[in-house]
Amino acid sequence: MTINKTYFWIIIILIIVFLIYQLLKIGDFEKFTEKQKQKANYIILSGALILIYLGVMFSAFFPNIYVIENCDNYHSEILIFPKTTEKGLNLTFGDDHCYVLNESDNNINIKTLIYSQPNYKPVIFFKTLDEVLNAKSEKQFEIGYFDFICETPDNKVLSKGSQSYMNAINCN
Repeated sequence: MTINKTYFWIIIILIIVFLIYQLLKIGDFEKFTEKQKQKANYIILSGALILIYLGVMFSAFFPNIYVIENCDNYHSEILIFPKTTEKGLNLTFGDDHCYVLNESDNNINIKTLIYSQPNYKPVIFFKTLDEVLNAKSEKQFEIGYFDFICETPDNKVLSKGSQSYMNAINCN
């Protein structure tokens, strides 16, 4: 099962609003009976634990899924439960990879862009991407996310070092 990233963040915000509402509803905590205090503590504790769980899972285990609809439109999803797509690609947990599902009728380019200072020969410490993903196909990539999707990449980027790397998805 996947969920759109926007919906995921809406759920997080709703949980935070619910927790704030519960805290405000508690109001004068001193007038509560022992049972009411215990119930309020359970509500707040369970909400905080859900937020911590979702935050850890989002940052460490939920892989990004990029669904390319056409050259101008795409949407991002995250994997909530492992599944197999209709074309047979196994979607599994892990932060060291992401998936690109090309549902468009066009081939798309998957590239690593190397930005470096003038007169500096880039040193590459990892596998760079330079491949074409055919129309109506899908693939797993050994990176966590893409920086530029269906947009023109920047000509230069700010970097603390002498070189920087960005990954991009563009149409042919």
